[in-house]
Amino acid sequence: MINRHGCVVLIGAFLGVLTGCGAKMADSVTAMKEPPPGSEAEIAKISADPMAYMNKSLTEARKVKTARMNFQRQDRVGLVPELRPMERMRTNFREQPFSVRFTWQEEDSEYLQAVYVDGVNDNKVALLPRKGLFGSKPSVVSYPPSFAVAFGKSKKPITDFGPRLMLERLFDRIEKAKPLGGTKIRHVGVAKVGPGEEECHHIELLFPKNDEFPCKLLDLYVNIHTRLPVAVYLWLTEEKRERTDQTLDAMYIYGQMETNITLSDNDFVIDAQPKQKKKAPRKRENATNSNASLRNCRPKRKIRACRFAYVESFERARTMCIESKVMQTRAAKGRSAIRYVILMTLAGMPLSAACDPAAVEKAKREAAIKALEARDAATQAAHDAKETAKPYVDQGIEKAKELYQEGKEKAVELKEKAQPYVDEAKKATTQAYEKAKELTTQAAEKVKAAATQAVEEVKEAVKPADSGGG
Repeated sequence: MINRHGCVVLIGAFLGVLTGCGAKMADSVTAMKEPPPGSEAEIAKISADPMAYMNKSLTEARKVKTARMNFQRQDRVGLVPELRPMERMRTNFREQPFSVRFTWQEEDSEYLQAVYVDGVNDNKVALLPRKGLFGSKPSVVSYPPSFAVAFGKSKKPITDFGPRLMLERLFDRIEKAKPLGGTKIRHVGVAKVGPGEEECHHIELLFPKNDEFPCKLLDLYVNIHTRLPVAVYLWLTEEKRERTDQTLDAMYIYGQMETNITLSDNDFVIDAQPKQKKKAPRKRENATNSNASLRNCRPKRKIRACRFAYVESFERARTMCIESKVMQTRAAKGRSAIRYVILMTLAGMPLSAACDPAAVEKAKREAAIKALEARDAATQAAHDAKETAKPYVDQGIEKAKELYQEGKEKAVELKEKAQPYVDEAKKATTQAYEKAKELTTQAAEKVKAAATQAVEEVKEAVKPADSGGG
């Protein structure tokens, strides 16, 4: 027999188990409700609502904070758009701070590595070519991310990389297409995609003809087990659904993705390159054939001299670009200093305080407050003018309604006699409108005059006072 005290203890323990494990039990129940990956039940569920499955994929993509993958890319780029060869890159990815490193796998690729880390290297891409100039050792150069798009190297900058951003851009495009007729989304089937031949759900999206992008057909492949996007294909075709090299606009594959792994800052740097072997010194030639050797070497010396001159001119141009950037930076600092002086004057603070960051911030706040006060005053004046004119407008409208109704009733008996009343109503409406317009114009002029006066007062306050010295 269990006494009353023991029963209370058992009930309390049971409730504790329920409250402590409630979340886990709910997750387990939710997981039990989901059909097995790749099963006919799951395919039927996705076919019924493919957008819901895409939302689940976006949720999983947002959980990825770090990743390592085999990224493949093929774009149609250039002044005359042309499909470039496929690029294969071993890729490291990190969300915070946003970081990407590409390491090209092909031996004949144009580049060896590219690294971008948000907030590092002036937010530029560090790029290492596979080969240096005239066979020299390659060196790292830095470019803004937008240069890759401007010079036709890729359709998207490196700052747009990642499955999450890709899906967010896709959802944004679907939302914009709703007023144009909407996007047709359907589940095509299951296919193996990527270098690892991952089993994926194939989802097709057909956008309306007047969509802003040229590629109307899009194929999205989502991993059956992880629900992460594996590939996306963009086609320059519509209802015909032609999938060929002539219609392929872009292709991106995020293959064999390892998610939420440990990545440090060292995983987002350009790898050190092995030192090149020094060439052995040339042997001295005998006096007997020295003239012949000189004659044979002259063309080579000319080529070498031209090569050095080209390299020297390239370095000079690069130095001039750096100097121009320095001058632009100095000019920007000068403009900032002028703005600080104006802020100090408006705030009534001495110019010596411009070197104090706290004083500068205080001046910025006070100037912003004054600007908001001026804006609120102008808004209030416009509102007052509108409220002043409103009774006249309402009165004219009511009068016009009365006259129009009276004329309409009389028109039932005699249409010709009603015409003078209609004319009178129109005349009254015109007079009321002119009166309201005149009052509104007067109010606007008063607001403009007040604003002009305020500007003049500010200008007078900014002008430095004469010291009286000779």
